[in-house]
Amino acid sequence: MIKPKTVVIIGVIAVSFSAVFVRLSTAPAPTIAFWRLLIATVFTAALAIKSRHDFRRPQGNELLQTGLAGLFLALHFWTWFESLKLTTVASSTVLVATQPLFVILTTRLIWGERLSAGAIRGLIIALVGTLLIAMSGRTGLGQFAGNLLAVLAAIFAAAYFLVGSRARRTMEVNTYTFWTYLVCTLVLGLLVGLGPFPFRPEAPIDWFAFAALGIICHIGGHTSLNWALGYVSPSLVSTAILGEPVGATLWAWLLFSEIPTLGELAGGILVIVGLFIFLSHPTPSTGRMISRK
Repeated sequence: MIKPKTVVIIGVIAVSFSAVFVRLSTAPAPTIAFWRLLIATVFTAALAIKSRHDFRRPQGNELLQTGLAGLFLALHFWTWFESLKLTTVASSTVLVATQPLFVILTTRLIWGERLSAGAIRGLIIALVGTLLIAMSGRTGLGQFAGNLLAVLAAIFAAAYFLVGSRARRTMEVNTYTFWTYLVCTLVLGLLVGLGPFPFRPEAPIDWFAFAALGIICHIGGHTSLNWALGYVSPSLVSTAILGEPVGATLWAWLLFSEIPTLGELAGGILVIVGLFIFLSHPTPSTGRMISRK
């Protein structure tokens, strides 16, 4: 049997290609997100059918929770994929990885969870790095807007995890995942249908990118990390995810000759170091959070 830690490494490598496949596609961000989630929904539907004795419809508050989770996930993918169209892979992937910070800030404000001194130090370091990246744009307002969209995508990811953590208290994982992904796919489909976005792009590379995002990044990456959570600690998975921006930056350099600026490099190092320190002093919330890719 393959070792769980090996699966974590495979999962991180798989999700690190997300930004590359988005960048390869010529389709608009909502179209990319729609097809990526449609493939993910079909896959989770197969899992739900396999475990049909646990599968059921959401009831009561679960309807609202899964609906909001699906909405936030759709907004997350839309803003993050749009960010990758405007800014560098290095900046976008590092900034979107800051979602644990927003989770903790929210739980601190709403539920009064206290932060340790170590977590606060990590938070400050990561925020300084985020500011450096945001100010290091090479193409003016376009890249700055892309950086802001990446931060907004991190906020939506945090909202998705916070709502999901409530729903998962009463829902089995395959049930929750299927209904959330279904809502997400419907929201993105509505966005594409009502907006000036095509459902069927013309370039063959787009279909390759859609399939790769769904199969490699979701099934090979996201599902592998979820499976590993049954055998290793959430803190290990959360910390390992910090390798995603490193891998994504490396692929962008090799495939697109996209070399980070000094500001992006310094800011990225500060964000990753800050997040590592932050996740090394987990609260009850951070320990449950993993990547959404």
